Amino acid sequence: MNSGISKLSSLAGINLVVLLLMLTLVEFAVTIYKELSVLEKAPLIEKPFFDASLDVDTVADFYPNRYLGYRHPPNIEIGRKNLSAGALPSEFADTYTVEDLVLRTDEWGFIKTLGEAISPFDMDSSRLKIVLLGGSTMAGWGASYAESIPSHLWQMLEDYGMDATVINAGVVGYYLFQEFQYYALELSHLRPDVVIFLDGLNDGWGSREYLPSLTHSTVQKDDTGFAEQPRVLSEFYELLEALMPNTTSAIKGYLLKPPEDGKDYFDKLHASYGVQMTSILNQAAAIAQNDDTFFVAGLQPILDTKRKNMLSDYEQSISAWHNLQHNLSNYAPIRDAYAQFGSNFGNTSSVQVLDLIEVFASTSETVYFDRAHYTSEGNRIIAQQFFDAITANLDQIEHLRAKRQLKAPIKQ
Repeated sequence: MNSGISKLSSLAGINLVVLLLMLTLVEFAVTIYKELSVLEKAPLIEKPFFDASLDVDTVADFYPNRYLGYRHPPNIEIGRKNLSAGALPSEFADTYTVEDLVLRTDEWGFIKTLGEAISPFDMDSSRLKIVLLGGSTMAGWGASYAESIPSHLWQMLEDYGMDATVINAGVVGYYLFQEFQYYALELSHLRPDVVIFLDGLNDGWGSREYLPSLTHSTVQKDDTGFAEQPRVLSEFYELLEALMPNTTSAIKGYLLKPPEDGKDYFDKLHASYGVQMTSILNQAAAIAQNDDTFFVAGLQPILDTKRKNMLSDYEQSISAWHNLQHNLSNYAPIRDAYAQFGSNFGNTSSVQVLDLIEVFASTSETVYFDRAHYTSEGNRIIAQQFFDAITANLDQIEHLRAKRQLKAPIKQ
């Protein structure tokens, strides 16, 4: 009996040694491959600023939030480390310093915007209150705070003679589902006259996987609200990462590789994603309607959607680096989602849908800071679309405001 147990123990020991040798060989092979890949690419790659500035992991300090994942804290800087990743390109070096482009939040955690610093909770009925939601493009990445979309919009309203409070509630990395929750749980309590969403990039063809985000409520969360993996799996992964750092890094890189811009991917997106996005837009608009708030949903453009013959020299360099192809059919799923949302509210004068995919079609000026973020001119053009939507519907906005004031008084 003891002899049998001894043999089994010896066999298990031999198998363990063989397994460790095999893992060591795999790790060695992956390490050599990575080193050779770097040597191969070294003569070709020194990332240009517009790409390198997006590589830095930490954009800013974020508050963890049980429902939103995270949000901007008050009185912080956003992007200094990223913007210092390399020298500003000549296109911007004569206009800005890094200091000019760093975004800053105010005492309420909103991105600073032109105009008087008035409490977002101020309920002055004579002042138009506008809340704008989005990701880093709405926040203003790529231009100074005074040249963001919300700041341009405030200036247009000021020149128009309209007293307005414009709140930049853009949060770096946010996508539509987070913004909907942010609006439903927090921003709706500010009782804005107008709420504007600008989305598309982080949802459809950006760095976010959309559908898994809708199932997070089924995952066990820790006290901060972030999903927590079962501890056994976590410890196993940590051990594997310690023993085979290059192999685990390569596996993770493969698993998290973003989808290719191909027809199969967009067909799949159309089938599974558009319905979800339309549903969330519907819910956001329904909250606005219930609160007698004018609702605007804007579909944002990215560099892929600008015609090649209209690209500036700087934009051409970005396009060439990313090997972009102008193919609007790729964006059909997102456009269809917005179109479906628009048809759902087609007879409602308090909801506006703005497809801005081709808003830069007729300009040859540089409107892109990188593939997805805009220069001051790009922000101005988009702000003009929002300004036009507001001023064309002032009667409706005033009607909604009057209805809201007839409701139960607000507790100050």
